[in-house]
Amino acid sequence: MGGDGGAGGVHSTNGGHNEFSGGSADHVVMAGHIDKVTITAPGAAVTPVDRAALELARMVGAQWRAEAGVRGLLDKAALPVRWTLDEGPGELATAGGLEALAEAYLALPRGRLVVLGGPGSGKSTLAVLLVLALLSRFGPGDRVPVLLSSASWDPAAEHLHAWLARRISEEYPRLLRAEFGGAQGPARLIEAERVLLVLDGLDELPQGRRAVALQRINESVPGDAPVILTSRAQEYWAAVREADVLRSATVARANPVGVEELVDYLRAAVPAHRTAQWRPVIDALRSESDGPLATALASPLMVGLLRAVHVTRPADPALLLDRTLFPDAGAVENHLLDSLVATAFPDTPPAPGLPGPRRRWRAAAAERWLGGLAVDLGHRGTEDIAWWQVGVPNWQRAVAAGLAGAVLGFVSVWPLPTGEPTFALIMAALGAGFYGDAASRTRRYVPHRKPVSRSWPWQRPRPPLIALVVVLPLALLVLIYVVIWDIGAGSGYQWVTLLMMPAPMLGLWAGALLGRSAASDDAATPPQSATRALRRAAGAAVVVGSLVIFTGIAAVMLVAHRLNVAVAALLATFGMHAGLVALLRSQPGRYTVARVVLAARGRLPWRLTAFLQDAYRRGVLRQAGSVYQFRHARVRERLMHRQVTLFQRSVRQR
Repeated sequence: MGGDGGAGGVHSTNGGHNEFSGGSADHVVMAGHIDKVTITAPGAAVTPVDRAALELARMVGAQWRAEAGVRGLLDKAALPVRWTLDEGPGELATAGGLEALAEAYLALPRGRLVVLGGPGSGKSTLAVLLVLALLSRFGPGDRVPVLLSSASWDPAAEHLHAWLARRISEEYPRLLRAEFGGAQGPARLIEAERVLLVLDGLDELPQGRRAVALQRINESVPGDAPVILTSRAQEYWAAVREADVLRSATVARANPVGVEELVDYLRAAVPAHRTAQWRPVIDALRSESDGPLATALASPLMVGLLRAVHVTRPADPALLLDRTLFPDAGAVENHLLDSLVATAFPDTPPAPGLPGPRRRWRAAAAERWLGGLAVDLGHRGTEDIAWWQVGVPNWQRAVAAGLAGAVLGFVSVWPLPTGEPTFALIMAALGAGFYGDAASRTRRYVPHRKPVSRSWPWQRPRPPLIALVVVLPLALLVLIYVVIWDIGAGSGYQWVTLLMMPAPMLGLWAGALLGRSAASDDAATPPQSATRALRRAAGAAVVVGSLVIFTGIAAVMLVAHRLNVAVAALLATFGMHAGLVALLRSQPGRYTVARVVLAARGRLPWRLTAFLQDAYRRGVLRQAGSVYQFRHARVRERLMHRQVTLFQRSVRQR
């Protein structure tokens, strides 16, 4: 919405009331169910930096509200987690809602916060809720909280501001539009002090980089500028011993989940018809507050896994009280971690009243695929499952693409009336060579820094593309008729041969250009968007490239009264091949070939993006912008451990 001066109101459907007054703005952002947002705009004209800040706030809010919804972080019955502060109001609590959380953070002396806790203590959850809480109070001139994982930052090689601008460009490519400042828009936002960095997971950096990261943050972010950092406590203090603390920052330490809080949470979460099953467990938690089960459930991660494994599914919770199976807290934790995938991907239909899966995947296969991804992430030292990083060695891509090219080359010629075995074999050999060479020459991907186009090429036409696809074929057709009409059909045949020559070249050009432009996808799009872009690119390249050739040649033949559909169709296949070869050189093409190779070897599912989406909906994965991550590093570590153990066992049995 927009307005000029005056005052007005925007009413939400849930009864909330948002107020806008005191100036003009191009956008008014209303954050879902948040009851009240008050924005006071200055009378001065809105600058590109202001527009960029508003747009970034909108995108960040939409991203993390959706993620919070999937994780159930905003549910009224969510587990309350408390954080003790070493200065300020005393504690941060997630139980009071976003408004109370925002008030507690804004009461800090300088807005600089270090969130420390053990594995699974809820550090990332608090970071997400802080982002949403600050956005609920967002107004003109405020900083936009941007939550990013530290895993992709090399502080020794890249300045903090350069890395931050790059990551904003990759995660929110819409900001690269001219209206928001173009390619320099994110950097200008940072220079104008309109970004509040929320850096999640200092401990995810390699050990040698953590101290350097702290030094770079202290150098790049002035002591009076707000910043939020999360880390495991042990790793943070080890980095501090080598460098320095985050200067002028308040430290928030995670409190363990109390027994009474846990009991209240379970009573609210357990269905009424299963209350009797859970009574022995609740009694044991109260009577043995230092027992293995209560100790294991002192972290929010394990409470969440307990709900996923034993509350939402009809698994008998009394099993958890067996001291033979679970002699200590570690055994309980391993049981919950190991049961997550099998519970999320059941081999049996869901019980009545429970949500069923959108697609059936066998639990053993799902664990094998996820375990393989966990091992790959461990080898690469990252937490991000990014579609552009799915790859196989060059020779495997070349072999797979070469085989596909040979088949396509053969079948594009053999069924035609003019097809001969020798010519078909020649086309197969050429297809194998061109396709294999294109696939082997694809460079490793660096995420694009331009807005992604999610439409067909002709839905957002560019002048050169219009001239290529529309104007030139029409001009060619008109020229044919003019020549034939002027000089007569008999003498026009010598021109027919000349006029047919541009058509194949034009079709090859159209197919290759469309293949490259439509296949170009942005890193900020999820994997499913990348594969959709590839299908659009393939369709555009094949259809347009082939039609340009076929139309030009068939039109000339028709005017000359020598129409041969088979010959025209044969030549039209060159446009198809040109487009597909160009696609193979793009990153979506590289991803598709690698995915097919890995699926054929059983290391990934054939429908990888559908599987990852399903794992995300089932709570095994989470989404962080353009990439998926495992629900928690401990889930990934446990899956990797099980996968390596199974591999070692199979080697010993050979």
